[in-house]
Amino acid sequence: MELPRQLALDLELSEVEVCKSLADMPAAIAQGIGLDWRLLDSGIATAASRADVLMYNRVVGLGVAAPADPGDLEAAAHFFAGAGCPRFMVHLAPTATPFELPQWLLDRGFSLHNYWLKLWRDGKAPVEEPADLRVRPIGAEHAEAFARCEAEAFNLPETVIPWFASIVGLRHWHHYAAFEENEPVGFGALHVAGRVGWLGFASTRASHRRQGMQSALIATRLRAAAELGCEIVVVETADDTPQKPNPSTHNLVRMGFQLAYRRPNWVKKLAIELPPPEVAEAAKAIEPEKAAAEALAMETEKPAA
Repeated sequence: MELPRQLALDLELSEVEVCKSLADMPAAIAQGIGLDWRLLDSGIATAASRADVLMYNRVVGLGVAAPADPGDLEAAAHFFAGAGCPRFMVHLAPTATPFELPQWLLDRGFSLHNYWLKLWRDGKAPVEEPADLRVRPIGAEHAEAFARCEAEAFNLPETVIPWFASIVGLRHWHHYAAFEENEPVGFGALHVAGRVGWLGFASTRASHRRQGMQSALIATRLRAAAELGCEIVVVETADDTPQKPNPSTHNLVRMGFQLAYRRPNWVKKLAIELPPPEVAEAAKAIEPEKAAAEALAMETEKPAA
């Protein structure tokens, strides 16, 4: 089914806003993780060159608001090479134009890496999941705990911790934690831009998983999004296939989300060698498909219905 034009724009441009917000940091934070960003004629390129993790070195929104051209791909490759990234990823929404884009990517040395799912939900629809008193908003006092949990959950290098911590309290961001007594043990974020809410940064300490905390965090963020005026809420998850079922997708659907599309991720490797100090950090970084697979389990912490 063809998506309405405004919905198609909202699904991708909300992620563009998230990427820009994550990359546009003060110099002290940006230098620590190698953050940089560049608006393309169509889309945005964001880099975290000191973390060789594809989900932080990527192009979003290509060909969505306006048709892309080969110059966008060349500008992106030049940007990531200049940032010192050994590789980067291009998300290609099925609504992107022109339709020759996949061939342009192949012609320029990109390879199809995997797929992510884009889901969305009516922001005003009632939330059936009961309220959970374990979940409440957090501020700067829990920023490091939020960042450290995210890094530990996904085996990310410690260089990301100051970056993630700096997001808490930023304009448009709302962070929540599930507490055990007075200790935060599970986290999730909501980013609001205009009529669209975006869910991300779901993580739970290993000692507290499978206790329904992420389902409670999703429900809390959905209610918050409605109160903040969001007309739709969007989220990305790993692919859901018979070979690799994704319980997160099933639970998100149970909570009112619907699949918008299956989005291919194209990757290009650049002729860049990491200097020795960063090789160790890169070795600790996880592949995006593993991160997404783990994130999908943390997003709901319940078996598929």
